[in-house]
Amino acid sequence: MREDIEIFKSSLIVDESKDVGEREHMAIIVRFIDGNGFVRELFLDVVNVNNTTSFTLRSMICFVLSRHNLNNGDVRG
Repeated sequence: MREDIEIFKSSLIVDESKDVGEREHMAIIVRFIDGNGFVRELFLDVVNVNNTTSFTLRSMICFVLSRHNLNNGDVRG
């Protein structure tokens, strides 16, 4: 499946929420069209974030993408 993500441009679905301990978490999902033309979504990770500034969120997104060997330059949307 990862090969399909590399071939086609993808988009991210990012959602954040607080847990009962008031800690911020961010879920990251990649959405892409696979080699058969079907829209697929692949859960990547849930990460803890210290704050929800754009710098922090972008840094964590780039970190997760690189950990999964995905190029943030291929993300659209």
